[in-house]
Amino acid sequence: MLCAGTVAVLTNLRAPYRPHPDLCLDGHGSKAAYRGEKLTRKVWAEILGGGYVAQAYAPPSSRMVVHNGAPSAFKLDIRIYTYAGATLLAVARLYQGQTTNMRTPGGGFAPVIEMAGIGPVPTTGADTHNAT
Repeated sequence: MLCAGTVAVLTNLRAPYRPHPDLCLDGHGSKAAYRGEKLTRKVWAEILGGGYVAQAYAPPSSRMVVHNGAPSAFKLDIRIYTYAGATLLAVARLYQGQTTNMRTPGGGFAPVIEMAGIGPVPTTGADTHNAT
């Protein structure tokens, strides 16, 4: 949580951190999330007023998707949808740019299937998915 003790440290190191609204104060973390190196002085002053947490930036992983014979790089993340503390759905999101565009060939959402009891899934050398 950003407070008087952490403000001085983060002011000098703000580039690798992403301030987010405190989940306990504001409901969900994606609203008003910022990348530290792209903050204006005005927004930084608002953040220092409190109600935010900071986390180190973690870029999304990426996958090569082959669609109609042409490879394309896609960002990948996993989304867990919940309600009242219970998991409703887990999906993988493949996208390019900032948002998921359902018209991008090879992009969009895919189900996540839990494979209990078999241990980690081994990686492959190609890390390629053929989209149809």
